[in-house]
Amino acid sequence: MKGSVNGVYCLRRRAGRALARTLAAGLLAANMFAALPAAASADGYDLSAPAAVGKVLPNDWHISPAGSQVTLGNLPTNGVLSPDGRYLAVTNNGCTTKTEEVSIVDLKTGAKVSSAQVNSSFIGLAFNKTGDRLYVSGGNDGKIYIFSFQGGTLTTAGAVPVPNYPAGLALLPDGKLAVAENMGDKIALVDPGAGKITAEIPVGRYPYQVTVSRDGKVIYVSNWGSGSVSVVDPAKKTESRQIATGKLPEALVLSADGGRLYVANTNSDNVSVIDPAAGKVVRSIDLHFKGLPAGAAPTGLALSPDGGRLYVSLAGANADAVVDPASGKVAGYIPAGWYPTGVLYNAVLNQVITLNGKGLGTGPNPDGPKPGTNAPNQSQYDYNMITI
Repeated sequence: MKGSVNGVYCLRRRAGRALARTLAAGLLAANMFAALPAAASADGYDLSAPAAVGKVLPNDWHISPAGSQVTLGNLPTNGVLSPDGRYLAVTNNGCTTKTEEVSIVDLKTGAKVSSAQVNSSFIGLAFNKTGDRLYVSGGNDGKIYIFSFQGGTLTTAGAVPVPNYPAGLALLPDGKLAVAENMGDKIALVDPGAGKITAEIPVGRYPYQVTVSRDGKVIYVSNWGSGSVSVVDPAKKTESRQIATGKLPEALVLSADGGRLYVANTNSDNVSVIDPAAGKVVRSIDLHFKGLPAGAAPTGLALSPDGGRLYVSLAGANADAVVDPASGKVAGYIPAGWYPTGVLYNAVLNQVITLNGKGLGTGPNPDGPKPGTNAPNQSQYDYNMITI
């Protein structure tokens, strides 16, 4: 995953500590950013400064993320909003089949309201247009899970076989899905109603995330291994071109008018800004933290509805950078939990949501791991979600 083509995270924290092993989804009212004490300027944010309230990480850094907490699943890596903005679905990609689940959060109440366990999952999530179906990439399980969704409750509704470790996915206007085959260097066009793949299109090496233009005529795919974005024509079922980006491109977000595509390059500590019409990168937004040579690790992207702010989750800085897209400059930071893996913007409830993969600090680990024994008891850990 992040930083490794075939890496797997296995994170452990003590359940008895109230805020251990968290998915931290910070909900920040956008119009409060300038006045919010938890949001520091680009010059005033200090990674290693002791926090008045917070947790200490193994490297002696301190974290004090904005918001309150809601317990969720194991290793949250991606989330998607329901079409009405009421619910957040989160894929939790922990290291055992007992801890991989899809969690549902009611964003009005700030509570986890349901979950569904899966054998395996990896990054990909999408609601259908009406919000009564949720599609989840099964990763090592080689399928796309289908759930019915009603009133915050998930019910298993089938699956579609997809080979080669299905990863990121996106909904097309016709109801089909574009799914990255991470180990197959292809994307699959999947008809969930018919329960089958209708086409497979070669793209770059190790495709990861997928997004689609508003009219559905173009599919964009970030390619881990190629350091590029594939531009795909779903009608012709061909890759039109590849656009070189930075190293390990992951998250993608399109501006509302489709005039700019932003790409988070995790191993280059920057965001590539692509002009889709010109088919080239027109700007690189530097995210190196205070001049450090490496390690900011941008993992997720979200745009405010007016396009005036770009939010970038920085896994290595335990914060979200707030960027002015017009100037390409970092305006400030929102403190997050440990290793934020993604960020979303909920325009309906005026919220910024940050997913923290490693949670809040560490604690005792009495149930393992122990050399020479089986895997530790994963039930001793929990995760949660922060809200402002």
